[in-house]
Amino acid sequence: KEKEVLGYYLSSHPLAEYESTLKSCCTSYSIGAKSLAHRTEVWMGGVVSSIKIAHTRNPKPDSPTKYANFDLEDLEGITRSIAWPNTYERYAPWIVADAIVLVRGRIDKRGEEEINFIVDEVIPIAEVETRFTSGLTILFDESKHSQDTVNRLAEVLRGYPGDRELQFEVKMASGSLVHMTSTKHKVNITPELRGRLDDLLGESSHRLRMNKPSVNNDNGNGNGGYPKRRQG
Repeated sequence: KEKEVLGYYLSSHPLAEYESTLKSCCTSYSIGAKSLAHRTEVWMGGVVSSIKIAHTRNPKPDSPTKYANFDLEDLEGITRSIAWPNTYERYAPWIVADAIVLVRGRIDKRGEEEINFIVDEVIPIAEVETRFTSGLTILFDESKHSQDTVNRLAEVLRGYPGDRELQFEVKMASGSLVHMTSTKHKVNITPELRGRLDDLLGESSHRLRMNKPSVNNDNGNGNGGYPKRRQG
């Protein structure tokens, strides 16, 4: 709403908080996407805005007709995006104004610089970390954290058993860094766990290890995942 009224963000950009997460997951950004080949599949993240809902002409019986045109804005610029009816029907709850999302889709070239982004999948930012996180690295400073803190940390971690790899990066009193991977324990990385780690060890006491999502750019069917006839 702030940008809608003023034309720009008076406070910090809404993506600033998620910049690290999106950087780990995006395979392209708004500026770079313009130079990609037609039908290249990419993951892009951003804020949804300027949504326009329309209906396809001459739809098939019992098929959805409503589709959405919208802007996907990242920290570099804006990409005009289209979610055709089947996609929009599935992901409509997240194609709303000011939603921060990660989107999989394909580049639709409309000239040297002009592109559309044909949407295939939309993931709300709240689910991105859960889906693509492979592990957790806890940052520990020997000069700041006591043995009692180590014991309390172990107690906290025992409360969140899971399947994500657990690593430690320990800054020794000498200044050297030691990296260790737990062979006995894996964790369930939740917002609650992350909050407790910050409370115990201080802010920025840990970082997530993210797997960049895969893309499929095998266009062997000749249409790169597009419908044979463009809807609309």
